[in-house]
Amino acid sequence: PEEWILYAKQHHFRKVPSRKLEVCPDCYSRNREKLGQFIYYSNLICLYECRGCGLVYTDTISEHSTIEKHFEGAYKDECYFNAMRKYVFEEISDLVKQLAPTGGDVLDVGGAKGHLLEMVGEGRPDLRRGLNDLSSIACQWASSHYQLKVYCGRFTACEFRQTFDVITMIDVIYYEPDLHMLWDRAASLVNDEGYLIVRVPNKIALIRVYLKLFSMIFRSRRDLQAVIKFLNPEHIYVFSRKYLRQRLAPLGFEAVIFLPSAVLARRPWIRWIYKLWYQIAQLVHLGSLGRFIITPSLTVVARRKKKTK
Repeated sequence: PEEWILYAKQHHFRKVPSRKLEVCPDCYSRNREKLGQFIYYSNLICLYECRGCGLVYTDTISEHSTIEKHFEGAYKDECYFNAMRKYVFEEISDLVKQLAPTGGDVLDVGGAKGHLLEMVGEGRPDLRRGLNDLSSIACQWASSHYQLKVYCGRFTACEFRQTFDVITMIDVIYYEPDLHMLWDRAASLVNDEGYLIVRVPNKIALIRVYLKLFSMIFRSRRDLQAVIKFLNPEHIYVFSRKYLRQRLAPLGFEAVIFLPSAVLARRPWIRWIYKLWYQIAQLVHLGSLGRFIITPSLTVVARRKKKTK
């Protein structure tokens, strides 16, 4: 512990309530392998890989009030939604408009202020659109500006009196502490032959390479590792395609496909580069028969099979 004192002083450590996970948050297995560690919110957090289901997860969950406070202040900027996430929303809204049946029901989980659903409604006014978000500020905006039906609160705790033809979970599932319940809830709310669309980072290979190199080069300093490159410290999980495919299959989803996802336009003055990168990624994905996805994130489209009587 003494070796951390200077680091703690330099970074103004303070006590942040949290809890440690002793088992995998999905399959509840205790059999796991430590991959690395990092510091976030004054906590030393370990990154593990479950040897049961293959989920890569962090072992520290911040107190709910800390998470709620974070999301009330983060990701509310109109520029972030209208500019940076423009291409992402265009990609996902096109998918929803293609897959949703006439007069269908759509739910956007973690939909923030409703910009994605508004884009969907512009092309498909026949769709009934619902939004779920943890932030009350975001839900109020979505309701008042876009007249969307809102379900405010954690997705796993909200009460839904219907099922949906398409559910989207765009850049949100890695925040849900109870991942097992999230998967079960999503599956129960998707209609037969309906679709689940998920967007997650596509960086697990980069994280593995970085951790391998760190372990080789800084073997004697592994206990003082404070950063994992390519890992967003806010995220509880890192998803692989293998894990996602195996997890969705027993929930009744078939024909699970993975697609390159549009890139966030972080620098507006070079948006053409982001667009070109996405087009190249689509060609690489097509040319490799779906094996290679070179965008920082990927989109998962899973169709729920029809139940046989």
